[in-house]
Amino acid sequence: MAVSQFTRRAAALTLSLAITLLNAPLAALADQSFAEAADSTKANETLALQLNPLNPGTAVATYESDSEIDNLNRQISAKEIELLRLNSEFRTHYTARDKNKQRRMKLYDFAAGAVANAGDIALLTNFWKYQRKPGEGLAKRGRLESGVITVFVAYCILGGLYSLEGASDLIADYKGKRKHFDAKSIRERVNSIKEEIDSLLAKRATIVANLDGAQKQYFIDEEAVLRDLRDLSILEFSKLYIDSRKKHTARDITTIGTLAVCATGAFPGALNVLRGIRETRINTIGGGGIGFLISGATLTAAPVLIHGGAAVTAKVAGSRLSKLLGEAQCKTTEKLRTDLNKLMGGNNTETYSVMAKLLEDREVFLKADSKTQKQDMIESFISYAARGGPQIAFGINVARAGYRYDRNPYKVFKGVAQGATVNEVSWALWMLDVVQKQTRNEIRNAKESHAGPNAFSAEYGELKKLK
Repeated sequence: MAVSQFTRRAAALTLSLAITLLNAPLAALADQSFAEAADSTKANETLALQLNPLNPGTAVATYESDSEIDNLNRQISAKEIELLRLNSEFRTHYTARDKNKQRRMKLYDFAAGAVANAGDIALLTNFWKYQRKPGEGLAKRGRLESGVITVFVAYCILGGLYSLEGASDLIADYKGKRKHFDAKSIRERVNSIKEEIDSLLAKRATIVANLDGAQKQYFIDEEAVLRDLRDLSILEFSKLYIDSRKKHTARDITTIGTLAVCATGAFPGALNVLRGIRETRINTIGGGGIGFLISGATLTAAPVLIHGGAAVTAKVAGSRLSKLLGEAQCKTTEKLRTDLNKLMGGNNTETYSVMAKLLEDREVFLKADSKTQKQDMIESFISYAARGGPQIAFGINVARAGYRYDRNPYKVFKGVAQGATVNEVSWALWMLDVVQKQTRNEIRNAKESHAGPNAFSAEYGELKKLK
């Protein structure tokens, strides 16, 4: 019986040992799984410290972004890149015809100036020749008329060519409208993109508000960069939009003003002088002088009208944009750089840096372009005054000769000859001014071509990096 009891105890001990041996591997496996899970959680919660290259020795903490915030970041960046590309397309559109139009206009000016110069030389030559023999001059009216007719033709040529150019501008405006680059369409397109960006930023801000700790501060700093990029892109568009409206106004006033110069110079001016010679009506010649006077005064005042009209247009356009798009909080790329430096080492830092570099390059380009426009404006005041002044003197001399000396043909001939001599200065300067301006334009164009794509070109390096 004792042996039987011992046998049972031995069997129970053996069974317990077997169960223990079988459970040991399973427990070890479970302990290993729990350990790996703990290590994974700990790894996900570990901060990745990287050195800030702009501030050596300073550690910048970056965090694994929440997937939803990452998705919003990508959407916001995509919209801001879309806005930057739209700015490029818009500027390319409204400056596309500049070089060729510039060449055509200078060609028109030179051709008309050459014809008018020939007419004025004939006018002053014949009136000086017959100044002491007016009877002989009237007997050979064809010679006296030749110069006036040539000047009349010059005004008609210039007016006709500028009319064609004006029609071409209207056609270009119509094509631009169909491509949605007209003033109203482009404003609406930009405002639509801005509203989408604002909506995405609002969603992002709501999510970030529910976060805690250092991760929240990082996302707040990133939001500041996104807002800076939006503001500077909108500010860039505002500058381009205002510039386009100024150019549009200056273009139209130049065309209308030139037509006014040609109309008053040709019809009340040259045509009345021609009628006065043919009909031997001295007072009619005086009326022609009034026409030349108005023509010269219009030419002299052209820069005031052109640039004054452009300035008024710029103010109206700026006010309209401010009401539509609001005031930007960030107005300098320096602020963007300051905010961006807080994110060095973050997930989207490279994209933000490329966008910041593009905005900086464009800011430099626009400043240089603005400086060039100011120089051209100052020069236009001088050149228009130099060309218009002698024409005013010509008109005064002819009007004085016709109205004051209507019974003294000697002084009439002398007055017209003196006026034509002074007017020769105008037409000579006209031609020289056209040559020097277009020469400088071609040099400028050649430099731009050799410099490669500008900051607003679709082929510009920083823009091509953004996808």
